[in-house]
Amino acid sequence: MKLFVYLPFLCTLLLAAGCATEFQEEISKSDITLDQLESRMQHAMDPTGRFAGARTYVMRQQITTEQGWMDPPLVQMVEIKFRRPDQFKLTTYTDNDPETAIIVNGKSGWMVDIKHKKSVALDGRALRRVLALMRLTDPVTRFEDVFSKVELDKSVVDGEVFYRLTCSGEEGDPVRIYISAKDYLNKRMRMKFDVNGSIIDYDSQMLAYSMYEGVMIPDESVVRQGGSEQKTKVVYYKLDVPIEDAEFRPPLY
Repeated sequence: MKLFVYLPFLCTLLLAAGCATEFQEEISKSDITLDQLESRMQHAMDPTGRFAGARTYVMRQQITTEQGWMDPPLVQMVEIKFRRPDQFKLTTYTDNDPETAIIVNGKSGWMVDIKHKKSVALDGRALRRVLALMRLTDPVTRFEDVFSKVELDKSVVDGEVFYRLTCSGEEGDPVRIYISAKDYLNKRMRMKFDVNGSIIDYDSQMLAYSMYEGVMIPDESVVRQGGSEQKTKVVYYKLDVPIEDAEFRPPLY
């Protein structure tokens, strides 16, 4: 059920480029186990099991990207459709027109350029990363089911205490996930990765959470990479929405 936390990360992972930002933290040994942390996280986000019992969800987010002091911000809409166990579609709209989509159906995935009527199959690293993030949507999935190595410690950033998860996969630098020691909600994600030879330093912060349909989700977040900044705001969230099978297949052009 963690996918909506990682969606800005997913878009950046496949599409973006950037450079490094500064970050300082104090690290110490964790006072709880990974099992205890995951249990508390699950209760914080899905206290009544509403999400765990749902078959589908649809969410829409407004994405605002700063483009420089002389240019107005770029405002887009992202719509996410998900159906258990492994069907997912993320569509990006500009001026209410669909431009791109990421579609996953089982172990197959596609990147679709709707505007130019082109579709390319996802494979290799991109597909593996998307599938790994999708597995995190399952309420019973543990971090160790997705990542080959998970380390837990405590981190203090700007006076705030977090449980820090350092999650490593088969390739690339680890993903660092920061869980608030107060409410056990995911508050930050950081990592570096290589896209076509460009090193991206990615930093995503969840600014506010709200309860939607009995589920606590991050409805405001900000992504910073290099000199760029992108803000997201949830404008719609609904569980158990009927979704047609065709939504999870690439269009025929």
